[in-house]
Amino acid sequence: MGQNSVQINTEMPYVSFRTRNCRTLLGLVGLEKEGVVSFRNGQHRARYLAFAGAASFPVEAHETEAALLAVYCGA
Repeated sequence: MGQNSVQINTEMPYVSFRTRNCRTLLGLVGLEKEGVVSFRNGQHRARYLAFAGAASFPVEAHETEAALLAVYCGA
């Protein structure tokens, strides 16, 4: 980069994604699956965006979890 270049570093929230079995009304483990997103970075930014009414926002995920994240949360 040149001397007059300005570098802006904006990090996207980094998430991990997995599925787990849903619990039934009695608290037992059922057969249906639900998606679970865990934040490793950017949790507060994501909460602010949700509070501000954002319908979606970009995140980073590991390549092994990206397809599953797209299935449950959209692309």
